[in-house]
Amino acid sequence: MATIFRSRRRFRVVVYSNDHPPPHVHAIGPDGDARFLLNCPDGPVALWDYEGAGPSPLCGSSARRSPGA
Repeated sequence: MATIFRSRRRFRVVVYSNDHPPPHVHAIGPDGDARFLLNCPDGPVALWDYEGAGPSPLCGSSARRSPGA
């Protein structure tokens, strides 16, 4: 796992080298984890889903929650 960004709000964006397609990153915070599709090469980045307690500040209100979250 490589951390590619760390915010002051305790969020970090990581990439797993052996992760599955489609290309995506994980945004990990104190209250949950969100995945964002990179939509390479034409973009834009889009929210895929999240797991965590309640609405995530990473995701906004239109996020799809992962099963079991």
